[in-house]
Amino acid sequence: MSRRRILVRLGVAGALVVGGGAVAAAFFTRRSREDAIAEAKRLVQESYAALRAGNIAVAADHASKARALDEESQEAKVAWVHTTGMSLMEADGDGARAVGFVSEVRRLGLRGTHHAFANLAAAVAMKNDRFARRLVDQHKEQNVPGDAFYDFAAGAALDLDCDPALAEAAFSRSASQWQDAVLPRLRRVRSLLFDERFEEARVALSEVRGADAAAVVLAAALGRMQGDASVQAHVDPATVVDLPRSVRPLAQALLLGGDDAAFGIDAALGDIDSALVATTCAQIALVAGDLQAAHAAAEAAQRFRPELTRATVMLVRVKLLRGDLAGAKQAADHSGEAEPLSIVHAIGAYEERRTEDLVKIDEEAKSTGLRGWALLPSALGLLGVGKMPTEPELQAAIDAREPWADVLLVDLALAASDVPRAKRVMDRWSDVTEPRTRRRKRVADR
Repeated sequence: MSRRRILVRLGVAGALVVGGGAVAAAFFTRRSREDAIAEAKRLVQESYAALRAGNIAVAADHASKARALDEESQEAKVAWVHTTGMSLMEADGDGARAVGFVSEVRRLGLRGTHHAFANLAAAVAMKNDRFARRLVDQHKEQNVPGDAFYDFAAGAALDLDCDPALAEAAFSRSASQWQDAVLPRLRRVRSLLFDERFEEARVALSEVRGADAAAVVLAAALGRMQGDASVQAHVDPATVVDLPRSVRPLAQALLLGGDDAAFGIDAALGDIDSALVATTCAQIALVAGDLQAAHAAAEAAQRFRPELTRATVMLVRVKLLRGDLAGAKQAADHSGEAEPLSIVHAIGAYEERRTEDLVKIDEEAKSTGLRGWALLPSALGLLGVGKMPTEPELQAAIDAREPWADVLLVDLALAASDVPRAKRVMDRWSDVTEPRTRRRKRVADR
């Protein structure tokens, strides 16, 4: 065979090898691409399964990996938006991260419901209550169609804006579209709690599945909101961080009164997402007997939303329980709210022995249906108008944390010349205020 023929045959063989290699490479590239797409789809499904169970970190990790495997997948993009938005609202909300999230959603070209969800999630994460509410109203005007995730974000925005009734309705819609999902059901219970619809909250809580730790916290918070100090959450401080963000401050507040009280109110106030959370923490602290923590939470609530009646009422109540009539009057005057003003004016009239004014305040409250000072009839009795209160009645009022009940009990004891009884009540006073100092002087003069 000539040398030329040998070279030609070798060239043909080489070409076949090279061509075959290219075909093989293309085959394996296509196979690798198909595997990546299939893996991305699997991760998207797993991310939603994790999200249903409330495992936000796992869900977000799966969605991010799915995006990396298949950058063109619309499903992976949407899963990333959903998991990241839920993470901002329920795991680790951060202002800078929220802004970056909205920018990325815009870059991805997602519009409509997905874009509306992202904006709401970012506003909630940044605790911008006014903006969040404006977005909800704007989306309603624009007829933005809702889905399970959008309705969840709308509920979170309404909760942030201290509208628990509308928030509960939004979370209920979310839960109805999101089968077996834990997070909207937990948030619905919390909104019912804030709206003081306690029996509905109890029923809704019984329907929550797969979130034992968070459910225990909400059950204990429900008991404390109803004044039951015996309900225990048995919260482990080390695991609080693993709870959904909406439940964490309640869990931290429930540490008050126990061995881990030092972890309680400061951590709770650093994690609150609305004034209603702060007032709930204040109530939990009151039932635990921690007036200082209750005071801090009530002040935080009023800073968060100065015009919220519930925040003012709570702050006035706590100040009165600490014997600070002047501070309570200042808070009530600043708010201009009728209920706290009526209470401090009634107690002020009692302290100054202005019996006629106290009678007028009582008549006005009855005629207007205003919920004023619950112990006003007892105060009138001590001033000689009507029935004199009894020690068991006033002790029951103290146990129910009624403002000024302890002061009235001291006055009742002094009226009966029972100085030892008066001293026993005053021994529990830790705050030094003018009304308390005046009574201590009366006891010292006996």
